[in-house]
Amino acid sequence: MTILSSTAIFITGCGMTERTEGRAESASCSTKFRFGTAEPLGLISRFADQANAAASSGSPTTLRTIADSAAWKGGWDRMVEVPQDITTAELNRRTGATSVCWENVPVKSGAEGPKKGYYLFLDGTQPIQSTSWYGKTDHAIDFEGVDQILADTPLTGTGQGALRPA
Repeated sequence: MTILSSTAIFITGCGMTERTEGRAESASCSTKFRFGTAEPLGLISRFADQANAAASSGSPTTLRTIADSAAWKGGWDRMVEVPQDITTAELNRRTGATSVCWENVPVKSGAEGPKKGYYLFLDGTQPIQSTSWYGKTDHAIDFEGVDQILADTPLTGTGQGALRPA
């Protein structure tokens, strides 16, 4: 009986790491996308390194330039930010994707701490790849005031180690 109770608590606890409201019914999903897994465009770490280097230099650039310098393949046209505790409705609004089942959407942990989230790369309304960010680490793109950044949108340094659309 004790083992069964512990197992039930463990399973329930694991289920809380993903937002269940962020998962649409499978019948209404034409696509499933799981944050933080596949790297079809290229290595996430290379993109993060190049974005942080561009933010530190303060020189004008674009997402495409950052991706190219990270040796990423094409096949995406914009990026949206997916912060912790984003609702499915807001994620769908930002992406324009209404028939995607989102899995592993970032949620806030019980403890106070740095914010976390993902940058989501899309081709039209099709999600392609995500890169995670945590606190100030790997959070080189400032989305203040915008929902999306196109591949060729000019980006300039904020003076605080981040890039923002010009």
